Amino acid sequence: MAKGSVRKKGKKWYYRFYVEDESGKRVQKEFPGTESKSETEALLRKAMENYEST
Repeated sequence: MAKGSVRKKGKKWYYRFYVEDESGKRVQKEFPGTESKSETEALLRKAMENYEST
């Protein structure tokens, strides 16, 4: 299971989670979300589900 979190920078929320690169190392990726924390958490869950299914 991937680990992820959300954080606020200015007015916008960002979500991030760990992915594995080609060499097998875990790398943290961060993506912009929305101005709503709950919407950004939903984006995080969806992104982690997509990552784990591929």
